[in-house]
Amino acid sequence: MSALISRIRQLASRHPRVSGAMRPAVRSIIGGYWRVREALEPVGIYAKTKVFWQLRLRWRLATATMASKLAKGRLQSDCILSFMGLRPRIGGVVDSNLIVMIAFADIRHDPRIEREARTLAKANYRIKIVFPKTSNWDDGPVDWGTGVNFMPIADQAGLFCTRWPGFIGDELFAALLNENPFAIHAHDLNMAFIAFAAARRTGAKVVCDFHEWYSENVTYNIETERFSLHSWPQRLAYRWLERHSLINADAVVTVCDSIADAMARELGGGRRPDVVRNIPSMSAVPTRAYRSLKQELGLSEERFVLLYQGGLGPSRLIEPIVEALAHSPACTLVIRGPQLERWGPSYAAIAARAGAAHRLVLAPAVPSRDVVVAARGADAAVYTVLGMGRNFIYALPNKVFEYMAAGLPLLVANYPEVSRLVDRFDVGLSFQPDDPRSIAHAINVMVENKALRVRMGANTRQALLELDAESEWERLAAIYARLRASDANGSS
Repeated sequence: MSALISRIRQLASRHPRVSGAMRPAVRSIIGGYWRVREALEPVGIYAKTKVFWQLRLRWRLATATMASKLAKGRLQSDCILSFMGLRPRIGGVVDSNLIVMIAFADIRHDPRIEREARTLAKANYRIKIVFPKTSNWDDGPVDWGTGVNFMPIADQAGLFCTRWPGFIGDELFAALLNENPFAIHAHDLNMAFIAFAAARRTGAKVVCDFHEWYSENVTYNIETERFSLHSWPQRLAYRWLERHSLINADAVVTVCDSIADAMARELGGGRRPDVVRNIPSMSAVPTRAYRSLKQELGLSEERFVLLYQGGLGPSRLIEPIVEALAHSPACTLVIRGPQLERWGPSYAAIAARAGAAHRLVLAPAVPSRDVVVAARGADAAVYTVLGMGRNFIYALPNKVFEYMAAGLPLLVANYPEVSRLVDRFDVGLSFQPDDPRSIAHAINVMVENKALRVRMGANTRQALLELDAESEWERLAAIYARLRASDANGSS
């Protein structure tokens, strides 16, 4: 179909008058084609021919190799060979204590990557983090302790994430060929393809760390400023790579049981990823001393303060929380996170329309090591996210555990993982995430019942003890110890 569309565009450029007359009919034909495919997929017709579509995708990747420059073709060809079983060196024995982490992320504000790097450095590994630079990388030094080093590369090296299929990153691959690591630790699915290809050349282990369930995530349309579920080709490509990662990687890690169970059932042939939850380190030393949140922001101690702390933007579904201020007159909402200059004005505009401009406080992000201590002093904290796709609905993010570590009662969207957590330990209330009145009701219960929020805040300590939060990140060190042991026993 893509070839046909390309041919139609060529003809249209040569015969503009004819193309103008034919455009409505062509659009109808193409639109009908995709609607038929979307209608047929849920009933299993394409599921029954998945082998054909996997082979078709492999052929596309192979032809992409031939079409690319020879200097860049090594990535695709090495990965294709590894997925075809021609991967004699992948997971081989490497006499090194170096772990190279690759990521496309805002390293300054990614607590999962920081906690994992610190944990593995403490276990006597040398950590090198290779990543495309973000705009704020040069704002100042980043120190994650002894044994953790950073290797930023050109920011355009991350542009592959925006191009089909979204995981073929030649510059990152080339950077890895200069290393001889024990393991390549791929943060998120968009790094897995690169890791497999580089491992075939270096003999390194491959560890796939799924912060998100990529195939069940969403796509943002810049023109419409809306999210939608991935298109059929996107989802197929991501599921193909997820399946191969589960089959071929030396270890696979993800963030919660719901995602791990579903991946094992649907993708991994029964192989279940290890779960390392996004629980903050209880012993992390903040970069500076903090007063209580109300004192830091100059808010009255008598005022009820609800904190949202974390990523901003449309996928976070913060807008209904701001709208809820219209129905919760005793509440002041503090929104703290990165990219505030981009998203803050829209939140302020919503608050103004709700008659609550004076009860919205926009605060800049703090370093990931400081998020727990900086949250203390709020009366409660809120978590929500866009209710679209299982990646969001199954999420169990950093901020929920960070709030608990700060001793704050929670208000959470009524999604399975977070609702189960707050109900099990009696640490919060849930609400309908797209309904401002439902959110306002939960806020008002907290405002009016001080004894309730005191009890729930106190329960967070016991919850973290029962979750064995202090040793959560040791699970990752144990995974690497297992990989070391496999080398010592002579297995690859």
